[in-house]
Amino acid sequence: MRPARTTLAPACAALALLLACALPAAAQNAIVMYTTIAVPPGKPVALEDLATVTGPDAQRLGGITILSPQDVPQGTAGAIVVPRAKIKTLLEAAGINWAKATLNGGTTSVLVQAPAEDPEAQTPPATSTPLPDPTPTTTYNPTPTPTPQPGVLTLRAIILDRIATTNAVQPADVRLRFDGTPADLAFLDEPVPSTWSLDVTPLGTGLTGRTPVRIEAYAGDRVALRKTVQAIALVRVEQPLAAGPLARGQVLAQGDVTVQERWLPPGQARVPTVQELVGVQVKKRLEPGRPITSGDVETPVVINRGDDVVVQAISGGLVIKTKAKALTQARQGERVTLQLAGSKNPFVARAAGRGSAVLSAESSE
Repeated sequence: MRPARTTLAPACAALALLLACALPAAAQNAIVMYTTIAVPPGKPVALEDLATVTGPDAQRLGGITILSPQDVPQGTAGAIVVPRAKIKTLLEAAGINWAKATLNGGTTSVLVQAPAEDPEAQTPPATSTPLPDPTPTTTYNPTPTPTPQPGVLTLRAIILDRIATTNAVQPADVRLRFDGTPADLAFLDEPVPSTWSLDVTPLGTGLTGRTPVRIEAYAGDRVALRKTVQAIALVRVEQPLAAGPLARGQVLAQGDVTVQERWLPPGQARVPTVQELVGVQVKKRLEPGRPITSGDVETPVVINRGDDVVVQAISGGLVIKTKAKALTQARQGERVTLQLAGSKNPFVARAAGRGSAVLSAESSE
């Protein structure tokens, strides 16, 4: 039997490398990305606008152009996503030495301020109606969040964008209200100065939708604002429902599932799609109209104990098929213990379908 691979040696090697890189910290360049920044349209964006850059090469690295004026369109408002991979590629093109540099952070959202319109032509924003506190068992169809004034970028709009990005939805699919008095929250609707660098970070959410949001704003090397606000968020989802009575053990087909638009707290908003539900098995009886959650279904069993299983043994570009007896039960994608006829040594493969399994020489498990 081939000895099992161990991840201890690679983990130790990775830890040793990390420690080795951390030792000469005094001579290192450190780049820490912001999560969100706001810029006027048509302005080039350099690395120093997107991140805090320190170290002996800070001036040279900070001046690297990340977005050209053409990338920041004049006369429009919106968000431009700058992934970490793009930053890394541009740094490598500039000749950065990763043995003497660190890059921390992930995707940065660049929010583009549209040109301000004539204040006399602008209408005041609508007053929002507070939403009821959501609970884990209740859904809502809330009053839509007021649309910000055209050409004005506010912290309220930035928070809305960050929560939408965190939940992989569009801002129009998020409804927000904030805890606090109108006077305490007035700063959320003030225009964001174009000189600010912003770090707006949602700090997680619970089943009720309450999401603390940390706001840090910097004007050069000065802290311009540092606050944490309590946001209550709801996300629009297409909730799958049982189209009719579903029996325990039933494998779902397309016609067994219907959908209904609902507003749910982000902690409940990850619901399976119809495509994800087709082909899975119901774990318990569901009545018509009952919401279907991931906990209500499971992947069907494709190999039972005692089944004859066709095994595809893969090594490099070579595939060998043979038959074996299943010693355990397995669902699609699970590991199953098998035994060849005439052999006393069991082995483990991956269930790949009804009566089928795959054994790969390259598998790390």
